[in-house]
Amino acid sequence: MNLQHIPYKGVTGAYSDVLGGRIDLVADAPASALPNIKAGRFRALAVTSPKRSPMLPEVPTMAELGLAAAESDFVTGLIAPTGTPKAVVARLQSETLRVARSTEFRDFLAQQGYEPLALNSEEFSVRIRTALAKWSTVVRERNIKVEQ
Repeated sequence: MNLQHIPYKGVTGAYSDVLGGRIDLVADAPASALPNIKAGRFRALAVTSPKRSPMLPEVPTMAELGLAAAESDFVTGLIAPTGTPKAVVARLQSETLRVARSTEFRDFLAQQGYEPLALNSEEFSVRIRTALAKWSTVVRERNIKVEQ
């Protein structure tokens, strides 16, 4: 299939165009799309995360559909500048992991369709480097250019 990227300034315009039949699909987070899915206006085709979404357990992953290379999950983390004192980094990591492992935070994220990984600095660095290597290759092989 051939897909064309349309750079919307927000998901509202994309949703309007899907509902109006002007575009065929939109990629968005399960929590954002869920109201339209539940109302029958959208049909969820797949999730790009490594495992099925707890919000949409009946929806297969891209890998389950034979498209493992399309796997892409959302990662958020804290990054400090080089040279930040080790004591500051250690405290930030400790407090961040404490919150990320808390039941309250995990429940909050689950309601949004996310699952915290609670990675330490080294694990997060590996994850970032792996993602950069993967997506740099995709950008290079597909000759993707920044849109102005």
